[in-house]
Amino acid sequence: MRYKLVRRFSLLATWAVALLIASGIVNTWYVTDGMRHLFGTEYGSLVLAKVGLLVIMLGFASVNRFWLTPRLPVSDKAVSLLCISTGAEIVLGLIVICVVAVLGQLEPAGHMHSGAMSAMGH
Repeated sequence: MRYKLVRRFSLLATWAVALLIASGIVNTWYVTDGMRHLFGTEYGSLVLAKVGLLVIMLGFASVNRFWLTPRLPVSDKAVSLLCISTGAEIVLGLIVICVVAVLGQLEPAGHMHSGAMSAMGH
């Protein structure tokens, strides 16, 4: 019974992550002025760090979803590995939250540059 719940949650989580990634791409496009200010700014560097952490988390999630979860009813080792992998995902997620907290304190790179251009009369 609980393995069916894990599989259902895994499917739901996959869709939730896909929606978060899509909204993140749209938001990043907006706040970095079409990605023009993604590189070479403190804000852009933090966004890239967040993306890097997300890619690592997706690696763990893929292993969990496609390799460990299908082995749950059969393998006790899969249960142990799933716990370890999920723990790593949680830690990475907490780090992402910290990065996002710092990003929330900074003015988005695209807004800084466009504001400077407006002040110069451009």
